Amino acid sequence: MSEEQIRDRLSYILPGEELGRVKYLKIMNNDILHITLDVHKWSRDKVASVLRKIVVLEREPLCISVIHGYTHGTKIKEMLCADFRNERMVHRRGYNENPGMTLLSFRAA
Repeated sequence: MSEEQIRDRLSYILPGEELGRVKYLKIMNNDILHITLDVHKWSRDKVASVLRKIVVLEREPLCISVIHGYTHGTKIKEMLCADFRNERMVHRRGYNENPGMTLLSFRAA
């Protein structure tokens, strides 16, 4: 699947200008889709909802880097680390070099 096709699919979840929050989209060499999503100023509920929808939409292995911010993104970071659950999630970790990001990895459906 091409980057354009993936963006088209994501436009159902992130309509209009919200699709611009996808800062990076790449299919890596092992056919793992890597999405970087900027969630600044979103509520915890909205972040969780959008992430769940992306995981349902994308059936292949998936990595999502969530940019939540360091100072004002603490509640989102806490939600991602403590409360966000998905049966496909295999890994979650923060970035040492950027405490304002969290990486979530999901296996194929």
